[in-house]
Amino acid sequence: MSRKTENTRIVWTPFRIRFVNLCCSHVCVAFSHVAFGMLKWLLNNRRKCSDCCSLKLFSTITRILSNFWGATVPKTEPLPELGHFSRDPWQETFVQFENFGLGAILCIGILKCDRFRVPPFASVRFGEAKNPGPLDNIQDQMLRIAVTNPTAIYKKTSFLQALNCDVIALSETSATWEVQRREGIALRQCGFTNVWGVPVPSQTSSMYGDSLRGSSIGVSIHSKFPLRPARQQKSDWELGGRLVHGFVKIRDMEFQIIVIYGFPANLPQSKNRTDQLLKEAIEKMRCTTHPTIICGDLNHHPQTLGTWEHLKQMGFVTAEQIYYEQHLTDMPPTFGNSTRNDVALISPQLVPWISQVEVDQQHLFAGHNPLIFTMKVPQKPIFRTTWRLPKTWIELCPDTTIIERHFAVHNGNEESTTDCPLEAWSKQVEHAVHKALQEQHSANPEHFPSTGLPKKFRGRCKQRGIVKTPIPVSVKQAWGGHYTPQTDHPSVHLK
Repeated sequence: MSRKTENTRIVWTPFRIRFVNLCCSHVCVAFSHVAFGMLKWLLNNRRKCSDCCSLKLFSTITRILSNFWGATVPKTEPLPELGHFSRDPWQETFVQFENFGLGAILCIGILKCDRFRVPPFASVRFGEAKNPGPLDNIQDQMLRIAVTNPTAIYKKTSFLQALNCDVIALSETSATWEVQRREGIALRQCGFTNVWGVPVPSQTSSMYGDSLRGSSIGVSIHSKFPLRPARQQKSDWELGGRLVHGFVKIRDMEFQIIVIYGFPANLPQSKNRTDQLLKEAIEKMRCTTHPTIICGDLNHHPQTLGTWEHLKQMGFVTAEQIYYEQHLTDMPPTFGNSTRNDVALISPQLVPWISQVEVDQQHLFAGHNPLIFTMKVPQKPIFRTTWRLPKTWIELCPDTTIIERHFAVHNGNEESTTDCPLEAWSKQVEHAVHKALQEQHSANPEHFPSTGLPKKFRGRCKQRGIVKTPIPVSVKQAWGGHYTPQTDHPSVHLK
């Protein structure tokens, strides 16, 4: 070492002292970040190591950092010209560092807690015997559905909440756009998801704005379970404010609910127009194979409508019939003491799950008593039973004269290989159609692209078993800016 180096002393000017303090403060902040990261790791892994082990680990790392800092501090003699410094500024700053370190860790930890919060179930593995998940009480859960006519929904949210129902179907809401906005906010605060029909026009207008009382139409659906509107194109009945179509999802089951509001009996052709409205509801229902509930105030008893016979053949049952089977007496009137026009038509897949039907007698709405029925939530998926029948070959446009020629040749040359004459005849007809399509395709392939009779068009007059088909699951709504398929019955190819 040279002589110049040996005689060199550090001159501690005020500028250097401030510079060293500034550098040490930055080091303290960096150390606090490292310590907080270590603490965060310890919190996330508190299940893997005990508290004693965590404390020892934290103390060990702190001691290592302190020893490393102390080893790098230059050892110099105290300088009298520094005044209040009793030791070298490096050592004095290190003392400040030791005093400031833990405080900085706590302060920055508090600030960091606003940005990062340890998840309540961090490092907890559910599904194991030690940490089982929450108890599933879905087996005891009952779904209460109410059907009523509030006459006007404005300022009646408290009445709807008093029904204590999970799904509410309303007819004649008289809800204008402003009423839908106000009552929608109030219903959302009560936990309901809303699907409104088309806003109805206001009855009167004034210089202060439109009236909050709309025309005597309007329908809506409100649910505490996930609810979405149908993705089909709106029909004229929907645009007229007399029909709304929605889907309610509970666990793995999803069913569609169609609310309609029939024409009052004092209007001309009211029964025929209500029957056409019910037919439109059936057409909406047929767009998908989900279980269905058609409900609302029809203003006519469903058995007086011609469409009811068609629904009866499909297996639909009214809530009034279920009430009679349960109580062996007629259901109380839903309007005053006279009529039962607030109805619910339930598809056969949901009928076994209806446990109770009642008519609310709180008299919350003028004249109308809500129809309430309780449905048990299925624990297993619901299936529908179907027959897989062959499709008709009329759409392939085979020539009848060619079919007759090939049928005569096939009938005269081949013998039947089956014991059932009807099945043998159907095979001969399908073979004749197959030959006719082949001949037409060879003559004009552009007009007849099918080279024969496909398999999905074969298999008539055979004994077929009943097939259980699961209920389809709708496609989830895409986030903003992305495409959602406009269908309620997704196919396998779509998924």
